[in-house]
Amino acid sequence: MRAEAARGDAHMTEPRVARIARRLGKELSLTPSELDDLYLSGMLHDIGKIGINDKILQKTEPLTPEEFQEIQRHPVIGYQLLSPIRRLRPILPGVRHHHEAYNGRGYPDRLCGESIPLMARIIAVADAFDAMTSDRPYRPGLPRERVDEIFRHGAGEQWDSKVIHAFFLARNDILAVTGANPLSGEIRVPEWVLADDLIEDTSLLAGLRR
Repeated sequence: MRAEAARGDAHMTEPRVARIARRLGKELSLTPSELDDLYLSGMLHDIGKIGINDKILQKTEPLTPEEFQEIQRHPVIGYQLLSPIRRLRPILPGVRHHHEAYNGRGYPDRLCGESIPLMARIIAVADAFDAMTSDRPYRPGLPRERVDEIFRHGAGEQWDSKVIHAFFLARNDILAVTGANPLSGEIRVPEWVLADDLIEDTSLLAGLRR
């Protein structure tokens, strides 16, 4: 599951992940400001994939251990890319830690339990739901019943039980939010993000690709 979530098509999935995360955040009683940060973090959580070889991201066969190790770099790449932008610092926990596991077996920092920022715990569930339900070149999306089974089995291990509980409470809304309209492949972020050297200053990208 971590491998599938890690190599998903970021351009197609990030708007959906952001919408799911925001709905989970509402269920968990986040403030409006926290919801805004959560949504933007969901939009940008996989931006570090620009530093990963496209051949790995587009591979339809199972990843080799070496390829999976390479793709595990993307949260740190994203963190390094966005951290110079002061106004994006509140969203960095979601970018860096969305692949941490509640049992401490995730990456990149092997955080566990409540030491994983809540923003990241929420995005982890949203990202997993998107990965499981999306059609991929190597497999169709999983049926709802199988997704529910995986979430129940992984609660308290892979994912925070509180966030999984919020998912089931908000499940119908999430299905409506993610299935109501076809999503554009374009990632829409506030204009000020693009104006803050994220795109124009190529020095931010220096050294990220191997």
